[in-house]
Amino acid sequence: MKSRQQSALAAIAMSSGILISAGAYQSKAPISGAQVYKSKCAPCHGAKGEGTKIYVKTLEGNRSLGELTRYVATSMPPGPKHCPAPEAATVAKYLFDEFYSPVAQERRRPARVALSRMTVRQLRNSLADLIGSFRGDFSVSDKRGLHAEYFKLARFNDRAVDRVDPQVKFDYANKTAIPEQTDPYQFAMRWSGSVIAPDTGEYEFVVRTDQATQLFVNNQRKPLIDAIIKSGNDNEYRASIYLLAGRAYPIQLQFTKGVTGVDNLQKLKQKPAQNSFITLAWRRPKEVEEVIPQRCLTPESVRETYVAGTNFPPDDRSIGYERGTSVDKAWDEAATTCALEAAVFVSEHLREFTGAAENSPDFATKTKKFCSQFVERAFRRPLSAETNEVYVDKLFRADDVIHSVKRIIVLALISPRFLYREIESAKHDSYETACRISFAIQDSLPDRELLRAANSGELATKEQIVKQAERLYKDPRTIAKLREFFWLWLKVDSHPDLAKDTKKFPEMDDTVRADLRTSMQLFLEDLVTSDKPDYQQLFLSDKVYLNSRLSKIYGGGVASDSEFVPVTLDG
Repeated sequence: MKSRQQSALAAIAMSSGILISAGAYQSKAPISGAQVYKSKCAPCHGAKGEGTKIYVKTLEGNRSLGELTRYVATSMPPGPKHCPAPEAATVAKYLFDEFYSPVAQERRRPARVALSRMTVRQLRNSLADLIGSFRGDFSVSDKRGLHAEYFKLARFNDRAVDRVDPQVKFDYANKTAIPEQTDPYQFAMRWSGSVIAPDTGEYEFVVRTDQATQLFVNNQRKPLIDAIIKSGNDNEYRASIYLLAGRAYPIQLQFTKGVTGVDNLQKLKQKPAQNSFITLAWRRPKEVEEVIPQRCLTPESVRETYVAGTNFPPDDRSIGYERGTSVDKAWDEAATTCALEAAVFVSEHLREFTGAAENSPDFATKTKKFCSQFVERAFRRPLSAETNEVYVDKLFRADDVIHSVKRIIVLALISPRFLYREIESAKHDSYETACRISFAIQDSLPDRELLRAANSGELATKEQIVKQAERLYKDPRTIAKLREFFWLWLKVDSHPDLAKDTKKFPEMDDTVRADLRTSMQLFLEDLVTSDKPDYQQLFLSDKVYLNSRLSKIYGGGVASDSEFVPVTLDG
């Protein structure tokens, strides 16, 4: 049997141009290619073929394994005695697989990290959550509408009624807002709570009234619309603001009817009371104007959200998905401007963030601590002593706290550690896992609970990761991102003009088109927020959301002037 094996091996070797004697196969423990290379080749070529002073070139090329084997057997080592044929075959196979072949060369090269910056959406969300993390956690309940206060006098005193209004759309004519409780010649209302933005983009708010009014949105000190001094015949006021999807923003609308001075009021009452009305509407991104619906209002007030106002160049897109792959001068300038804008905002709210007044003895100490926390949250991981020294200690001066804060904030927000997610990804630690979860689900940096889990080693198993993902799943920001995915998948925005024959379908106008979009949006939200989401229902469900306008076209028996309600249509 042994002689047959030897003959067969010898025949194979001869066919490759290598002469092997039968005695070469008598060894009980054949020497491996790695052993041959280490003892006979490495002194000249290096442990990994990287070269030495004796032979400086690296061992790599494009010979085939058979060609390399023949070359080793006939030419290596240089001199009269070359490598025996059996050793030549094993060592050639070893070095071909380890570092000679093109495949081996690619395998040995260090992994390349393809850097991509945050998208504009991720950057805006990250700044909103970064600054918001110092304002405490908040959420809104399922209550909808606005908290409404009705006052007997125009000076917002002597409150007559306190209730929740589903939306603001009232025509009082020449009567009172609350019969038998207010005077038709003078009264005031104040609606407060929060408005929920379904989409990211520019929102145009519209107030229609023939009386004095003020509207505050995401800023309780500066009105978005200020018509508190009524003059002329203007009855419509418009103003725009940029909002991020899936977030609630504080809102307050004031309405006053009346005059100043007792004498003026007495003269006014000699005439019939004037008509009065008020409507609060908006135009969402890519939508038509509508009265702000009840589902987008909550009577609970939240703190304002920081929304960066810098205009960025558009992101790259791959089959519709945003990608942060290009870094040019325009984007760099926008990122720097955005950092400066955020630094000013933070410096103006230091008392809120630090809990210390500027003239208090511990102001500098508390502010420096805040700066370290800000940089740490921006970088999504604990700061090493060296990093804290570079980004905080070297820039902080106790005698010039405000300017120190601005410098620290700007340096942190233009740092690659903030703008580029892959800077720390080579570590593949729990903090990187937290980042992957949060950016994938919410397009933002990890919240405090995710960072706590990372710090406690609670992101090591599949079950722990799933637990955190499920926690974030029903967050309004996650739902907004899921809806945008479906918008892209279903190509809703690719077909903005839904054309119909106006003779056959006279009801089909811009308002109905917007209603159809809202109907789909509500159906998708209902699907993804279900306790047991089943995406087969995208194709199988017979439930749709209809309002009174759509009900006239599709049936369903929805009451007139009704908002959207789920209806099961008869197939």
